[in-house]
Amino acid sequence: MSTTSKSFTATGFGPVFRARKGESFNYSVAGTFVGTVVLEKLDGASLNVIDTITTKTAAATGNVTSYEGGLYRWRCSAFTSGTIETALSDSIDEGDDNPVVIEKNVNEWRLGPGIFEITSEIVLGTDVKRIIGVPGQTTIKAAATITNIINATGDDCYLEGLIIDGGSLAKKGIRISGVDGLTVKDVVIQNTTENCVYGTSGDNVKLIRVKCPDGLGAIGKTFDDMDAEAWVWQNFYFDNGIFNNLLLEDCEGALLVKSNNAVVDNVKVWGGKYSNQEKMGIEVLNDTTNVTNFYIGGGLEAKGNGYNAQISLNAIDGGDCSDFYIDGVDNSTYGLEVISCSNMNFHDYRVKECSRNVLVSGTTTDLTFDNQILEAATGHYFFVQDADRVDILNTTITTSDGTNAYGITITNCDYTRVDGVNGFGNSAVKKLIYLNHSANHNDVSIDNIHAVNFSEHLIYFDASTAVTLTRYRVGDNITALSIGSGIGIDTDV
Repeated sequence: MSTTSKSFTATGFGPVFRARKGESFNYSVAGTFVGTVVLEKLDGASLNVIDTITTKTAAATGNVTSYEGGLYRWRCSAFTSGTIETALSDSIDEGDDNPVVIEKNVNEWRLGPGIFEITSEIVLGTDVKRIIGVPGQTTIKAAATITNIINATGDDCYLEGLIIDGGSLAKKGIRISGVDGLTVKDVVIQNTTENCVYGTSGDNVKLIRVKCPDGLGAIGKTFDDMDAEAWVWQNFYFDNGIFNNLLLEDCEGALLVKSNNAVVDNVKVWGGKYSNQEKMGIEVLNDTTNVTNFYIGGGLEAKGNGYNAQISLNAIDGGDCSDFYIDGVDNSTYGLEVISCSNMNFHDYRVKECSRNVLVSGTTTDLTFDNQILEAATGHYFFVQDADRVDILNTTITTSDGTNAYGITITNCDYTRVDGVNGFGNSAVKKLIYLNHSANHNDVSIDNIHAVNFSEHLIYFDASTAVTLTRYRVGDNITALSIGSGIGIDTDV
């Protein structure tokens, strides 16, 4: 029998529970508490809430029939005191629900619907090269404490149509070492205690095509499934090896990639919906070596709800990110966060409803941001600091629901070029272009600015702490309507 549980001592989310079509499952709420928990049904493609099943403020039990099947979870929507114990469990005896093995030989296993329990790892390349199941219905599940569910050591290996379930017993879903070509299609990895995909000591590992379409759920856990361990847990963790050509296509959930003493090159996140309500949608961390050539595209969507960056890229050299959409929902801290990156292009994208829709910081050089639509920020639409050679081109800034918003804020930067800004403010948006007073600015160029209805300055150079502004120029093609103060230059400049 499959069971998920969660003890709430604060507001938050429980793990996702999957019910089969026509299956009944039980729920329970226990403990001494003052608070509210809600049982929710989620959309399989976006993990957005599509139905509220029941709301409880005291201990209770019940049964739900999922006629269409789907994903469910508990959410603690209000908390005052105590501990709220919640659980979801199906009524199927998994011992009687093992899959029919349609075909099994040294080259390929074909598995029917059901749960295939293991007590030791499957070595992909030695035990078998290809495992194919029924998408959303075939589960390979750890039934004992093991390190890996799949250990991929061979070349040209293939996984398709599987739910790889750690059962909260296995540390890693797929371990990769010495692989030249691994394709992962229609695969969900869940309930591991550490990493979904872990690469270590690989000798020129040529990864991995991961494709998860058709509403099959997340590659890896969503951050909603995690407690305090969220910050030390990675979906993809590459350690001490060379890893090339990672394609993540049409995946869902939350994605965290970390590199430690590894060379990770040519990562493409193409399409998909990274929708979560607590932490990042996409985060790339780098400990001691650079990730190189990182790409985003294909209509990717990252959606958050009031917490941290929805796409955060750290210490990446080279790449092109375009055709993506970020929605901060309830004013996430940052939309697109670019930290200590270099030689990257960001273009043709849209960000809305964050405190800072775009944040560029750290030792950052040679970045271009082109054809960006920035909407409804509550703090800064575009904030860049400590950067060298950043071009901000063809930017549209639209009205804000906030009360203290700025358009483009520049702090302590050299060789900054702003060319082509269409700003549509309201009384909540103050300065369209603001050179912050807290640091020096060198070689600033501003051209082709068109703005309507900003409450203070169109362009404002502020040196109230006697810092310097050197080699700046403002071009001729500047138009403004309903601007409070036009171009303002502090007397200390």
